[in-house]
Amino acid sequence: MVAGHRRKKASELAGRESIPCLVRELDHDQATIIMVDSNLQREYVSPSEKAFAYKMKLEAMKRQAGRPGKENMSQLGTQKRSDQLLADQVGESRNQIHRYICLTELVLAILEMVDQKRIAFSPAVEISYLPENEQ
Repeated sequence: MVAGHRRKKASELAGRESIPCLVRELDHDQATIIMVDSNLQREYVSPSEKAFAYKMKLEAMKRQAGRPGKENMSQLGTQKRSDQLLADQVGESRNQIHRYICLTELVLAILEMVDQKRIAFSPAVEISYLPENEQ
């Protein structure tokens, strides 16, 4: 199950024995992208959840795109990069996507402080550049 876990749980709690669903053949990257998109639609997504979601989706998008063939790239390089496509999809800038992904380099204790709003986002990004033992 890639998406719909809450709908499934709600159906179980309501005593339903079945729920409508779509069954699709997906490779790992396709499933990752769908799962991330589903999770990012929640009302509140913590900074750490966004960070790992953006990282997972960007890696999957890059693997799906592969290296563009010469026939697919114009001389002006107008083909969009995966990070720009992701930014367009989620309504963030490319820079902001990369700043979120930097949070995945934080030690767990500091990442939890960011989620608890005990450390602001920008200082946390700067801390992420430090080696683990200095964080």
